[in-house]
Amino acid sequence: MTKEKFKEIMKRNCILDCDVEDAIYFVRDLLESQADELKVNEPYATKSINRLEEAAREVGNLMYDLEYIMEV
Repeated sequence: MTKEKFKEIMKRNCILDCDVEDAIYFVRDLLESQADELKVNEPYATKSINRLEEAAREVGNLMYDLEYIMEV
C-alpha cells in the first residue's frame, strides 16, 4: 500500500494520524474478545475461534506495515 492510498483510506473513514494505532488495537481486541467468548460459550466452534484469532493476529500485524508506510 502506498502512503497516498493509506491517507485516502484514513480520510474516507475520518481517522486522524493519532487515531490509527488505537483503531487497529481496538479492532484486534474486539476480535480477541469474541474468540474468548466463543471458547467459553461454544468451545466446539473451533473453526470460528481459529478464524477470529487469525483475524486478530492479522489486524495486529497491520501495525508493522503501517509503521513502514508512515516512515516513507
